[in-house]
Amino acid sequence: MPFVHGRNAAFYLADSGATQRNLTAFLDNVDVSWDQDASETTTLGSSGRSYVQGLYTGTISLAGKWDNAGTGTPDQWLSGLFGGTVTSTWVYAPNGSASGRPYETGSAVITNYTITAPVDDVVTFSASLQATGTITRATF
Repeated sequence: MPFVHGRNAAFYLADSGATQRNLTAFLDNVDVSWDQDASETTTLGSSGRSYVQGLYTGTISLAGKWDNAGTGTPDQWLSGLFGGTVTSTWVYAPNGSASGRPYETGSAVITNYTITAPVDDVVTFSASLQATGTITRATF
């Protein structure tokens, strides 16, 4: 089985101007989670519950090192996604973005952006995104 190391992962997010930005060099953790509803179809006389698949959704959690040194930084890109009706596209490649490697992509709205400044460590950030619409799997 060909296991892969997390250091190869890549993550891209479109900024408020719809320009795809590579956040990979700033991130140290990415979580993409899919959840699907199970709608109950059990009827009288059944001895066990039954279900059908319902709607699915996804959430994306990002964490990394904060940078606001001028233009072209995660702070600029992420803070710019708040307000209005900004929907961003994202691409997550757990094994990197080389040709033939798989990735997931979709649209999302940002739901949280946190900047953490501990007294004895570097400033970090975290962000949460809520997928909206279809999540697609493909290869580069």
